[in-house]
Amino acid sequence: MIFWLAALCCALSQAAIVRSALRARAQRPDGTAAPPRAIEVAWTVLPAVMLLAVLFFTWRTLHPVPQFQITP
Repeated sequence: MIFWLAALCCALSQAAIVRSALRARAQRPDGTAAPPRAIEVAWTVLPAVMLLAVLFFTWRTLHPVPQFQITP
């Protein structure tokens, strides 16, 4: 239960971060130039991909595939 709650919290927070990066303005309120949108999106998506990798390896560790042995 704790695992799924943590996964849900990570997914929701990552979705909020991606949404804010995509909706950000190209120029900051003080008039200075913001970084290119591609860089912002990359730095937002990269942690999401890393979290998915952690989820994948955690799931594999918690639920190993049974090894079948054929004995003659």
